[in-house]
Amino acid sequence: MIIDFRYIEAIKQAVTAVRIINRMRISTAICRRFGFETAEEAAAASTGLKKETLSRIPVVVYKSGLHIPATDCPICIGEFKEGENVRILPRCNHGFHVKCIDKWLVLQSSCPTCRRPLSEHSANSNA
Repeated sequence: MIIDFRYIEAIKQAVTAVRIINRMRISTAICRRFGFETAEEAAAASTGLKKETLSRIPVVVYKSGLHIPATDCPICIGEFKEGENVRILPRCNHGFHVKCIDKWLVLQSSCPTCRRPLSEHSANSNA
């Protein structure tokens, strides 16, 4: 049996092209699903924040009259208690226990509830 290596190389190139097209389709689907405007914004949201950037996100002491969308932390499902520190994400106003959200934001720079990126230029703030 004779193997034509040009044929094998052509197959490899076709497989690579299909993989690239699939990545582009997935990226576009993610952008549509989570409301990202561009693939770059989606990519930026999938990388974590540096501690310096994280420290600039506001922390408030929880009290019953605080205006945030929920009264419990969506990460640990624990209710906020009077006097607990709650980090409020700037673009969506979702609140989380500081310990819970900080673990998330070291890995991802988007809100775990709505997936909105924390800033317009998340990639720049991580550089």
